[in-house]
Amino acid sequence: MLEKETRQEEISISRLMKELDKNLGLKKGSVALWGKLSEDWVHAKGIMDGIVGRLSEKSEVPSWGLVIPTSYEKGDLSALEELRKRVAQFRCLLQVVMQRYHQRATSSCA
Repeated sequence: MLEKETRQEEISISRLMKELDKNLGLKKGSVALWGKLSEDWVHAKGIMDGIVGRLSEKSEVPSWGLVIPTSYEKGDLSALEELRKRVAQFRCLLQVVMQRYHQRATSSCA
């Protein structure tokens, strides 16, 4: 349904995230997270920039850049730390969203 509405009205994900932040009373939690995820992990350009950057800096392909399963190496720690930060941000946002949802659901039943 969201996909259908987005196509018809051409609403950007960033705009939806801004509305979510506004509804949750957050300064820019979800829009900031979406920006980093979009820039580094979601779009092909960010993924390729990460792979090319690692190749140029350390002359090795990052384990996360390979399609086949492989073991992580010490050189992957910075990328994994960045991903850990984004997951932690998402968990905080999810907690706020669920608390607000619960508050609204229980107040409408009273």
